[in-house]
Amino acid sequence: MVEKIAKYGIGFKLPSYHEIRVPLLNKEVASVMDMLEEFKAEWKQTGCTITSDGWSDRKRRSIYAVVEKVGEENVVLFVTDNAANYKAAGELMKKRTKLFWTPCATHCIDLMLEDLDKKIRVHNLTIVEGRRITTFIYSKTMVLTWLKEFTNGRELIRPGWRSSRFAASVEGKKVQRIVLDTRGFWSSVIMCLKASLPLVKVLRMVDSDEPSMGFIYEAMEQAKLQVKENFNNVEKNYKPVLDIIDERSEAQLHRPLHAASYFLNPQIHYQPNFKTNADIKIGMYASDWWDSYGDEYPELKKFATRILGLTCSSSGCARDWSAFEMCYNKVHTKERYRLHAQKMNDLVFVMYSLKLKQKQLKRASKYQPPVVPVLDDLSSDDEWIT
Repeated sequence: MVEKIAKYGIGFKLPSYHEIRVPLLNKEVASVMDMLEEFKAEWKQTGCTITSDGWSDRKRRSIYAVVEKVGEENVVLFVTDNAANYKAAGELMKKRTKLFWTPCATHCIDLMLEDLDKKIRVHNLTIVEGRRITTFIYSKTMVLTWLKEFTNGRELIRPGWRSSRFAASVEGKKVQRIVLDTRGFWSSVIMCLKASLPLVKVLRMVDSDEPSMGFIYEAMEQAKLQVKENFNNVEKNYKPVLDIIDERSEAQLHRPLHAASYFLNPQIHYQPNFKTNADIKIGMYASDWWDSYGDEYPELKKFATRILGLTCSSSGCARDWSAFEMCYNKVHTKERYRLHAQKMNDLVFVMYSLKLKQKQLKRASKYQPPVVPVLDDLSSDDEWIT
C-alpha cells in the first residue's frame, strides 16, 4: 500500500473515516456482488455442488436455506462427511427428487485407513510402535535436532545418539530396539504400506476442490488391483484388505452418480484411441471436453457437463470455514465492536469473498486436471524404505 501511495506522488489525499466506512465499502460490496454474478451465470450451465460438514450451521439454520438461495434448479449434488447424515439425506431425497447426495470420498477413504488399523493386527501394532518412536523424538528437542542432522535419507542411529543420556533411558532403549529391528518393525511398515499406499494415492486425488467425480470409480478399482499386486496376488494376504475397502466403498462410493461419471469420462472410457490424444488426456477437465466436443448429443452433453464438473469431497469446506473464522475475527475486534450488524456483515462478506477469489486465482495458475493413479506410479512413494 505504501508503494502505491508513493507512486501516486504529492497531492495524495487519504479518504476520510466516513468515506471508508460508507461509500468506499458500499462500492466494494457492489464490486464483489458483480463478481459473484459471473459465477451465478455459470450455475445455469454447469450446476454446482454444495459441500458441508453437517446439515445445519451453528445457528441451527438448515442447509435447505442454501438450496433456496442458490436455486434448486442449479444444485446437482450435496456432499457431506458424516455417516450419521444418512437419515437427513434420505429426507432430502424425498423432498427434492432431482438432487443427488453422496458421502465425502475423503472421509470414506479416511475410514478405510482407520479400519486397517482396527481390524488388521499388524497395522495396529506397527502404528503403536511408530507413534512411540515419533512421540519420543518430537518430545526431546535435542533428539529431534539430531534426527534432522543425521538422517538425510540415511541411518538414524549415530555415535552421538549412543553416547547421549537419552539412549540410556528406558524409553530410549525401547525406541532404539524398535528402530534397529529391521526384520520386525520395518518389515511390518512395508507390509502396511502395501495395503495403505494405494488408498493414500486416491486420497490425494479426491482431497481437493477439483472436479474428481469422473475419476473416483476407476481410481478405487486401480487401488484394489495395486493391493493385489503388492501382495503377489496371494489371496489370503490381500483379501482382508480388499474386504475392508469393499465394505466402505460399496456403501458410500458405488453410487449411480459415480458410475455415470465414470462411464461418461472421456479420459477413461470414451474413445479407443483416447490414450494417444495428449490434448484431451492432459489438457482439460472431462466436463470441458464435453462442452467443446459434445454438440452432436445435446441432452447427453448437458448431463455430462453437469456431473463431470462435480467434486466428490467436502474437505474443502473445512478449510474455507477456517478462512471465514479468520476474516470474522479480524472484523470483530474491540475497536469495531460498536459497528452495526449490517456494516460488520459487509466487511466479512468482502474480506471472505476476496480471499476465496485469491484462492481460485492461485489454483488456476497451478491448473492440473485430476489423473487416476495408475499402477506404474504407485511404486515411487516407497523408495525411501530401500
